[in-house]
Amino acid sequence: MAREDTGRGVVIPYRPGAPPSDRSNMGEALRSVWDELGRIAQAIADRDQPMSAAIYCSETIPISIAPAVTWDRLFDEGLEYDWRNPATAFDPATGRYTIPQEGVWQVIVRFSAPASPTPANKGYYLALRVTITYADGRPQTQESTAMGGTDDLPLAIVGTFMGKFAKGDSFVIDGASARESTAGTVSGRAVLEVVRVSGAGNNTTA
Repeated sequence: MAREDTGRGVVIPYRPGAPPSDRSNMGEALRSVWDELGRIAQAIADRDQPMSAAIYCSETIPISIAPAVTWDRLFDEGLEYDWRNPATAFDPATGRYTIPQEGVWQVIVRFSAPASPTPANKGYYLALRVTITYADGRPQTQESTAMGGTDDLPLAIVGTFMGKFAKGDSFVIDGASARESTAGTVSGRAVLEVVRVSGAGNNTTA
């Protein structure tokens, strides 16, 4: 008979580990039970307080003359925090987030900049770039996205990625701005949201 869903609880995404190979060995059996209790505790903790972060920053970045691009590190100045679990995963001096536990992670970055104080109806661009460094020594990977408008209007851009990462993998976010006419600087606002959405598991296909 199917269990009636009363709405008074949640499903814990817990998968038992392998049983001890030598069941006659009391020490191994007890260690196996202890490991299972740890897995259950972690599953409950992930439901209640998932590893995640919500970080805000106010940054002044250079405006280059298009098509040139000058990247500037985001999330290393003017920081505010809504949530950091664990707090040690993010380094405010470098803007680097280090994955604290293996799993599937989702990252969302939002970056906005005001209109030019002296608009000339010229092209105006914002860009985001993520650089991922892998703990196992694989070559770094980079992905970037950009959007544009005219300098008489504010701009906003959103970048997002999701992937399976190992403990110790890390990433940094850079931002860039460009105009068709003159160089300068712009004071922007950025938001970084990071959350571990599930354990590592195995890749599956429908």
